[in-house]
Amino acid sequence: MIEKIEVPEEVKEKTVKINIESGDVGSFKVLEVKNVSKSYDGKTILKNVNLNLVRNDRVAITGKNGVGKTTLLKIIVGIEKPDSGYVYIGPSIELRYFPQDEFVLNSEDVLLEIMLKEGLEVSEARSYLAEFGFENEEVLKKVSELSGGEKRRLLIAKLNLVSSNFLVLDEPTNHLDIETTEALIEALKNYKGTILLVSHDRYLIKSIAHKTYTLEDATLLDHESKPKSEKKLIDTQKQKEVNKIKARIQYLEKLLKDTPNKKKEEELKILKKKLERMK
Repeated sequence: MIEKIEVPEEVKEKTVKINIESGDVGSFKVLEVKNVSKSYDGKTILKNVNLNLVRNDRVAITGKNGVGKTTLLKIIVGIEKPDSGYVYIGPSIELRYFPQDEFVLNSEDVLLEIMLKEGLEVSEARSYLAEFGFENEEVLKKVSELSGGEKRRLLIAKLNLVSSNFLVLDEPTNHLDIETTEALIEALKNYKGTILLVSHDRYLIKSIAHKTYTLEDATLLDHESKPKSEKKLIDTQKQKEVNKIKARIQYLEKLLKDTPNKKKEEELKILKKKLERMK
């Protein structure tokens, strides 16, 4: 079990600079989701879901995998249509969507060309990509050659180029190394707009969200109204994760006393940071 503990991908030590541009103030009423329902193959994913956001709200949605969180976001941004109900976006709202999957990226596109299409000159594009860890000949890679973490960094780089006043983020810290995660969280803290995010990352939610909902049984529930038994279950799951990380740290410290290993030392460093974030 100790050997199977997942660790974020290792990247070269480099300071990542993220500054998400905030657009005009925009409408006070940002979003209204009214009685939205959605079914697939006879299975109800969303049932009469309601959600309202006003200017500068920062809302997180949590829930188990596969319950419909991503579907809800896709309906909100207009990628999918609800079976019933409607979604209203304020008239002067500039929405930017950060998807969980990379369907917005063409697998055959070259990184440098993507930045050139965004209006950057070659030298600007190279310097800009370098800020996100893509240096020298790496800028000539195709999207299909990137790892999961690299694709996420590329999406952040694209997000970084266009101003907005409403961010819709689906698991934005998935596959990111700790340095990039911290830089993203700091950028979101400084962002002067409305944020709606779906995430399992407790540290991200605690750092960014003012209010949290849980999607469960096709219904959006106020997190604070959840029964004590369920809150206790969440605390138990968190403690199990903490115990696994502590066990792995002890294992690595014992191993490294006898056999120095650069890769294991980096893993130990990452796990200690992760443990600190969970406190």
